Amino acid sequence: MKKGIVMAINADEKKYPKKKNDIQGDAFMAITQFNFKLAIFLVILISLCFNLNPSHAKDLLFPASHFPPYIITENKDHESGIDIDILKEMAKRLDLNLKIINCPWKRCLYLIKHGKGDILSTVYKMPEREVFMTFIEPPYMKDTVISFYFQKGREHTVKKFDDLQGLTIGVLNEYKYDSKFDNDLKIKKHSVFQEIILLKMLKAGRLDAFIGDDVNFDYLIYTNGFKGFFKKAPYNITTKYGSYFAVSKKSVFAEHVPLFSKTLKQMKKEGITDKIINSYLGRE
Repeated sequence: MKKGIVMAINADEKKYPKKKNDIQGDAFMAITQFNFKLAIFLVILISLCFNLNPSHAKDLLFPASHFPPYIITENKDHESGIDIDILKEMAKRLDLNLKIINCPWKRCLYLIKHGKGDILSTVYKMPEREVFMTFIEPPYMKDTVISFYFQKGREHTVKKFDDLQGLTIGVLNEYKYDSKFDNDLKIKKHSVFQEIILLKMLKAGRLDAFIGDDVNFDYLIYTNGFKGFFKKAPYNITTKYGSYFAVSKKSVFAEHVPLFSKTLKQMKKEGITDKIINSYLGRE
């Protein structure tokens, strides 16, 4: 802009000063713009606050595969089990609604991997799973004991791993127990699709033994009338994986794992998790 034009404009401003109404109008516009910006700021702030509180998501989606006593989904009107009871208590403390999605194990993993489920249970902490889920510390069960069950009186057949060679051991289809056991071709393995079949086959003498998570099978033996028929061998496999809850990295709760962890730690401190576990195993 040329100097002369600037001087002319300044002269006009002196000659025709702003009226009182104009000044008030400018002030009103400034206040309005400030209030608008403030409103936007408050909306963003409130939105962030809501996002920091997982309770506003309301439903906690839990893909669950029937695996007693951890997950018992036979009765659709009253789903229960160690994992379900612990998660219900955790959800209650976080003001969430636990919503159970019944599915086979492979489907459960798929839902978690793709963010169509929020939380998974009885999961071993492995590098390949940490890619798509975050594990909640601490594990609610520290070690997993895998036992070999024999007919009563024959349990001393196996005192060390090599004693398993030449025996027919019942296993669950597609289940991973321990790499050494899984890959030993000298151990004959008979695969079935349901745990209860292993109990019936061993009682009938059609297997030398079966292998399984002792929490899972202790419960089945206790609740299905097999108490007193079987004994565990002195030799067992104790894994250091631990049993975890894990949150999908694509879940709306992915950023709130520390809050889940804090809640679980408090429940363990209060003895709630042990009380739930023992209630399903007939322990005091």
